[in-house]
Amino acid sequence: MYEHILVAVDGSEHSDKTLGQAAALARTFQSGRTLVHAYPSTVDIVGSSDYTSVLARRTERGQQVLDEMAAKLGGDGPKAETELCEGPAADAVLDKAQELDAALIVLGSRGLGMVERWLLGSVGHKVCHLAHCPVLLVR
Repeated sequence: MYEHILVAVDGSEHSDKTLGQAAALARTFQSGRTLVHAYPSTVDIVGSSDYTSVLARRTERGQQVLDEMAAKLGGDGPKAETELCEGPAADAVLDKAQELDAALIVLGSRGLGMVERWLLGSVGHKVCHLAHCPVLLVR
């Protein structure tokens, strides 16, 4: 039923819960999994003398989140792929889900981006409304 599951992670406690749900579904349906993490855009710092160091820190931290989340899955089913994306989280999740032709998107109902949530609306809300496939929002 779900050939490929995209799992949005941000390193929060909700990401851990999300991983558990995604792992259970992947076992049940023998699904492939891709973990996706988005780091803030670097457009605002292009041309800055700190551009290279800021970009390096953002990508390093993003990859660390993905590695930690993948390690938590351990030997639970086939190895999960990881994708590090730049930009707003909801857009990154939607774009990657479309690109991978994901059959299901799994994400936490809350994450680390509380300021973004209040200013721009929640990532989950946007993904639920714009996704091309079903979305499981984990509480």
